[in-house]
Order: sequence, then C-alpha cells, then structure tokens
Amino acid sequence: MFITLELSGNIAEKTAVSFDSTSGKWTTAPDTSRLIGVVKGAAYQDPETEKWFAPVAISGFDFYMVADRAIPDEGGFMHVNNGRVYADNSSMGCGTIAPLNIGETTRVAGDLVLVHLR
Repeated sequence: MFITLELSGNIAEKTAVSFDSTSGKWTTAPDTSRLIGVVKGAAYQDPETEKWFAPVAISGFDFYMVADRAIPDEGGFMHVNNGRVYADNSSMGCGTIAPLNIGETTRVAGDLVLVHLR
C-alpha cells in the first residue's frame, strides 16, 4: 500500500520518512520515534506550487532500503538513522531486516537490504 504525500523537498527513493508537525510535511526520518514510511518512487515537484510529492509506503510491505551501517548476517529489528536503516536487536524497532540470503555477501553501509515494515 502506498499513498502520495507532500515532502519537505526532493527526498531520494528508498529513504525512510516521518511526519514533521512543525512544517506539516514528510521529511527524512531521524529515528523510529514516529510513524515511518518509505519513499517508494521518484519525488516530483509541482511546477505551479513548487511543492514536492512522492508515493510513500506506510506499512505491511517488503522493500529494499539503504543500510546506515554494517548489517549482521542474521538480520534483526529495523531502526532508522537519518533515513537509512540498521539492525538493533536490543529493542523492537519498526520492522525487520532480513537475514543474509544464500549467495549474498555481508552487507555494509550503503548497501540495499531487504526490510519488512510493520
């Protein structure tokens, strides 16, 4: 499921976003303290209003996102740091990062990792 939302600017596809009540727009998520969505397609700017929009998935989907740091081979609970994901099994997080698939190499910062957003 995805919906089109107004963004704070030209946010890259596969970036975690959350709602900023001050601006009234969705912006790069600093962490998992608020509802998380993922930019699912290219952002675009309305030429008349100059506002930015993009399709954003909110929950219940599998998606590739950019790793913030090395991901353990066993995967883990998904957390967010500045729009990128990392595994931290000390707390639940907002989804899961899949374990390393057969044939894949250990994942490092900047790699795309398979996540399931709850």
